[in-house]
Amino acid sequence: MRILATGVAGGVGKVVTPHLMSIGHNVRGFDRLVPPFELADMVIGDVRQGDDLIAAARGCSAVLHMAAIPGNRPPFDELLQINLIGVFNALAAAEAVGMTHIVNFSSICATGILSEPPMPVPALPYSEAMDAAPADCYGMGKLMGEVLCRGHQLRLPETSVRCLRPGLVVHDDSAAAMSLEFPNAVSFSGDIADAVARCLESAPGFGVYHATSRRRYTKEGALLTPDQLRDDLMVHGVDPAIADECYLGGEMGVYDISAAEKDLEWSPRW
Repeated sequence: MRILATGVAGGVGKVVTPHLMSIGHNVRGFDRLVPPFELADMVIGDVRQGDDLIAAARGCSAVLHMAAIPGNRPPFDELLQINLIGVFNALAAAEAVGMTHIVNFSSICATGILSEPPMPVPALPYSEAMDAAPADCYGMGKLMGEVLCRGHQLRLPETSVRCLRPGLVVHDDSAAAMSLEFPNAVSFSGDIADAVARCLESAPGFGVYHATSRRRYTKEGALLTPDQLRDDLMVHGVDPAIADECYLGGEMGVYDISAAEKDLEWSPRW
């Protein structure tokens, strides 16, 4: 399978792309910048230019769309152009050349829990089926990108379209690196690369998946105990009554990953 991978020079792209090549995928890169690793098939272009993407997509059977401006920072018109119009153009390119698989990088920020102001946490762990209400441009752009992907798959039911919602992606393969204050979540880059590979093997259909660490850790790398989890919720003004036994027992993090475990047969290292 030849994959058109956008955003290969970015933080996630420069990790995921080499992983895909190491397991036998033929990758054509697409970015405004040259990636910091050897990539023989590389196209310099802008995701805001639909014709650029269509030209790069020829000969590819899948698109991995990772190009984005990370975080909620101005200028917001440029942020939405790249983060939202970029998704639209990637989907248009996929349709133009008849691609069978699409993997789009969304974000846990699409939920709204990390917005300013934040959406109240309805339950823990938070699943993809729960309401999402981001209040900032970054989260709104990511959520609208998911809607575009769902519409694409409804129109073309023979395609596989998957949206991944990673947290803060870290490259340090250690439990201590997984520690973040509630309601953040961390994703190990190796786990994300594995999730992408599984999406590229998935059957026709649509899905949105949280792709974060399963459990929560202290800064020393120890698992948070049930009492620590309860205390942490109260410190952040969250009623522990909204958390089920799975969360309070330390068997699941803030974001429910059971859908990815079931549909993609994916399981994170941490």
